[in-house]
Amino acid sequence: MISICIPIYNFDVTNLVETLSFQLKTLNIFSEIVLIDDASDVSFRELNEKICSEHHYIKLDKNINR
Repeated sequence: MISICIPIYNFDVTNLVETLSFQLKTLNIFSEIVLIDDASDVSFRELNEKICSEHHYIKLDKNINR
C-alpha cells in the first residue's frame, strides 16, 4: 500500500488530489491519500473540503507548522 501525505495551508489542492486519484486508479495501485490541513483560512477549508472528504482528511484547529 502507498500512502500519500499532503500537508495543506491556504492552498487549493483540488487539481492535485484529482490528478493523483486518477493516476492511482488508472495504475490500479492500492493506496490512500491523507490530507492534513494546518489551520488554513476558512475560505480554503471550504474550497478543499469537498475533494478532501473523499480521502483521509485531518483538520487541525491550530497552526503547528512543520
